[in-house]
Amino acid sequence: AGGRFAVAAGVGAAIADHLGELSRRHAILWPRPESARLYQDKIALKALFEQTGVPTPRTWVISSVEELTDLVRNGSLGERDFPVVMKHPYAASSRGMAACSSLADAPTALTAWFAEHQAPCIVQERLHIKF
Repeated sequence: AGGRFAVAAGVGAAIADHLGELSRRHAILWPRPESARLYQDKIALKALFEQTGVPTPRTWVISSVEELTDLVRNGSLGERDFPVVMKHPYAASSRGMAACSSLADAPTALTAWFAEHQAPCIVQERLHIKF
């Protein structure tokens, strides 16, 4: 398997359930088991950030190139939003991450991304942060 299940939907929830059982048996765990649900579910984490007012980059969850076309057609996504990063919704850290520099390249980049991953793609504006 070699980590193949680490990017499957529900892995974070399964880990949280297991850690929750250990907690019920009085194991002292940190971080708390319920936070494990967010470790590998970037979609749920983004929703939590929105609910609590944590600023995040503009983000789209795209399941097909057709959805990309619809977002462009309705004005929700445009050249102004590029460059973007493409992220696996259920992977930890940077596993499954790719970049796309322009709207013109997006259909090809997403087609390649979907060929490799069997999950929706999180498309997120790339932030340029200077330290």
